[in-house]
Amino acid sequence: LNETANYAHVFLPGSTFLEKDGTFTNAERRINMVRKVLEPKARYADWEATQELARAIGLDWNYTHPSEIMDEIAKTTPS
Repeated sequence: LNETANYAHVFLPGSTFLEKDGTFTNAERRINMVRKVLEPKARYADWEATQELARAIGLDWNYTHPSEIMDEIAKTTPS
């Protein structure tokens, strides 16, 4: 563990950008899509782990693919 990790109460598994489909927001606040080139070693993709947390606190998130998340972002974010 590093110094920052010593302050954490919870650790969430994460995948590298090579292991996931999804989006990221760059320094210019532009949303970009990424495509995985390797299968993730974690049980869940990052978006799936986030969705499970959202469901645990009562949110009705029912995505089945990262493209659905990107579609929602595109609808709610000004161009």
